[in-house]
Amino acid sequence: MALDVEGDVGMVKLVEKIRTELKKHEIKLLDIYRFNSPKGSGKAYDVFRVLYGDKIFLIKFNTIKEALSLEKIVDRIVKETGAR
Repeated sequence: MALDVEGDVGMVKLVEKIRTELKKHEIKLLDIYRFNSPKGSGKAYDVFRVLYGDKIFLIKFNTIKEALSLEKIVDRIVKETGAR
């Protein structure tokens, strides 16, 4: 399978933009995990692991149903962590 280098660069830029926007709310992006269910059922999701204050939050995004913009991703993380 060929590697889409431009797509990978775009993803890195998106992650850096998310990280920068979250810093404005004093939230630190720790990791993003992608989970794919077995047997190709099409169920896949991303989990953002973030630090706010002294608590770590796991925020699940359903990648199939939620093709979200940068703003919506940041807004949801801010809302779920209770940040300002």
